[in-house]
Amino acid sequence: METTVNSKKDNVLRASSRVSYERDMAVIDDSIKRMKAEVRKNPKNEAAKQILRNSYQNKIELLNSVTERSELIARLD
Repeated sequence: METTVNSKKDNVLRASSRVSYERDMAVIDDSIKRMKAEVRKNPKNEAAKQILRNSYQNKIELLNSVTERSELIARLD
C-alpha cells in the first residue's frame, strides 16, 4: 500500500498537502522505529507496545486518506 500511495501522491496531493503528508509519515515512521527498538529491548514494556500499535494504525489511516483521495479523483475523471 505504501508503495502505491507514494507513486500516486504527487498526482493526488497539492504541494502543501504533500509536504504535510511527508512530514506526518516521517514522524510516524520514526515512532515505529523507536518503539520497535524499545519493544525488542524490553518486551514487557506495555506502553511501548501500545504506542507501536497506535503508530501502525496512524500509518494505515494516513495511507488510506491518500488512497481514498486518489480513488475519488479517478471517479471524477
